[in-house]
Amino acid sequence: MGPAGVGKSTYCKLLQEHCAAQQGPGTQRRAVHIINLDPAAEGPFAYAAPEVDVRELITADDVMEMMDLGPNGALVHCMEYLLENLEWLEERLEVFAEGDYLVFDCPGQVELYSHIPVMKHLVDFLVKGPLSLSVCGIYLIDAHFMVDPSKFVAGALLCLSTMIALEVPQVNIISKADLVDKEEIERVLDMDSAAMVARMGHLAAHGRLQPLTHTIAAVVDDYTLVGFLPLDPNDENSWDAILAQADMALQFGEDLEPREPRDDVGDGRTEDEDAMEDNDIQQSL
Repeated sequence: MGPAGVGKSTYCKLLQEHCAAQQGPGTQRRAVHIINLDPAAEGPFAYAAPEVDVRELITADDVMEMMDLGPNGALVHCMEYLLENLEWLEERLEVFAEGDYLVFDCPGQVELYSHIPVMKHLVDFLVKGPLSLSVCGIYLIDAHFMVDPSKFVAGALLCLSTMIALEVPQVNIISKADLVDKEEIERVLDMDSAAMVARMGHLAAHGRLQPLTHTIAAVVDDYTLVGFLPLDPNDENSWDAILAQADMALQFGEDLEPREPRDDVGDGRTEDEDAMEDNDIQQSL
């Protein structure tokens, strides 16, 4: 999720590629499938064709033409139509195996999260409906927002409103972190979330809006609800941190069977050395 142009489809593509590259001994296998939920999406996608595409059911262009609606009104109508035909979505999702990793590429219009309960009803269906999925929200904010105080405060509030509206665990990500000054991003992220928002609120405040800006920043500051992880596509550590947070929220992989013990015959290791390594592992856990 996230505003239009923040890089949601690119995130889906990079996530799929990262997980595919990690398939190997000692890694957690993820069968990643991408589902497009944006009826207004224009191809080609950053990733390969989605395995489920809401545009097979309805498209914003068709609604605009048939109902003489603008882009936002058409998108709202499309999403409401999807809610009226959830059996279509259920039929296409139930073919995936238990433990598959489904990534929903969502539309970016704010109205769907803040003004009308469309996305809330959709998430409730995924979690509480017949599919009984574990759901974690991934919310992206453009890294350029981090160096513009007024944009950051607005982005943090949109992020917070989405968290409140959907009522599911949410991981907030700074996308395009490789395109801005890394020292500035690191300096902001070194602060806890409360101090970050308070600082940005202070910098954004000016003129007659200063009291309002301070109050808004104080709300986020007092409850420490918004924190962010940077996504640098070239940094494996950033991917590991994001997936670790999402896995914790989803409880992904907790039901995996333990790996078979290794066969150390002929490797020159003694039983004492094996015992010392196992003890080190236990301590680190």
